[in-house]
Amino acid sequence: EKESWRRPIDAALNYLCACQKAEGGWGYLPGNAGDANTAVSIWPLQALFLARNLGWERTVPHLEQGLRWLTTLVDQEGRVGYQKPGDFPYGPHTLTAMGAFCLAAGDLGGPASDELRERVGVSLQRLASDRAPGVDYYRGFFLAYAMQAARGTSSSGWRKEAEGDLVRPQVVSGPESGSSISAASSPSSPASPCGSDRRRFRS
Repeated sequence: EKESWRRPIDAALNYLCACQKAEGGWGYLPGNAGDANTAVSIWPLQALFLARNLGWERTVPHLEQGLRWLTTLVDQEGRVGYQKPGDFPYGPHTLTAMGAFCLAAGDLGGPASDELRERVGVSLQRLASDRAPGVDYYRGFFLAYAMQAARGTSSSGWRKEAEGDLVRPQVVSGPESGSSISAASSPSSPASPCGSDRRRFRS
């Protein structure tokens, strides 16, 4: 551990904890605008996971509060909503992948938590096999991590398809070599802030 990193990390964690809403989630930053939602809250939760694993014990109550809030967004089918159960502005795939990763990695413990994780895991498997039109990179990112975090979840078939989704749009020659163009959204799947509009990217 580099001591010179501690001060900026402390400052970042203090900011995230101060922005956490009373119910446990986060609104849009900066300013923490609007009601708490899954699409924003999974990013501070990831930071708090890392902080916990690196020994920042004071952040654990904030992590647990955020996870408890996230569980209130899960519907009876195991899908994770945007601001409430059943709330899917752009469909359930990406939101459920986001929530499933955090819930699998967090492991609140207890029979209720085990039942919830199992329900979300079943939903995750179902959504992973549902080939939605286009490529949603947020969905792919969190689905891959959720599959990894959900112990015992088979992901080999989905992984091969996801690898193809990443390789096919990549430019292999010329000045833009290595970059990709995200797939256009279909009429039944409107452009979403989760990566289905057409933009060139390199990350």
